[in-house]
Amino acid sequence: MQPPPYDPQAQPQPLPGVPPGGVPPQPPPKKKASVGLIIGIGCGVLLLLSLCGVLASLGYYGFAQYQQRAAEANGDSSTGSGSDKKGGADKIGVAACDEYIAKMEACADKVGEPGGQAIRDAAKQTSSAWRDAIKQGGSSAKSALEQGCKTALESSKSAYASMGCEF
Repeated sequence: MQPPPYDPQAQPQPLPGVPPGGVPPQPPPKKKASVGLIIGIGCGVLLLLSLCGVLASLGYYGFAQYQQRAAEANGDSSTGSGSDKKGGADKIGVAACDEYIAKMEACADKVGEPGGQAIRDAAKQTSSAWRDAIKQGGSSAKSALEQGCKTALESSKSAYASMGCEF
């Protein structure tokens, strides 16, 4: 089979997906994510982690209470984990966040051991994550954390109330 002879008058056939001008369309440039969006997502994740810490503390507290009651029923007085370490989370520099951590630590003191240590550990991890967010995001992270911590204070009231703590 022979190719067709060259015809200088013939019109070239357009390629599929290429407009008649000859330049294929370019995809629009990708937009960068805004700092506010990144901080908002980070705060949401931190709030979720904090809430998970509260729920884990509640579960641990409930289990510890169960063990203590079972031991008392059996006449065993050697309950508790034997560790009296305090978490001692440092100040974050955001009023609502500092208040949240302080209330977690006060609740840990009220609950006692071993559930209190779990709450202190959660407070320490939460404050560390919040401090890291401030280091990375600067002043915009502080303002986003202020709102996130206020939300955390409100949403944690019922969870901590079940342990006899006031938020």
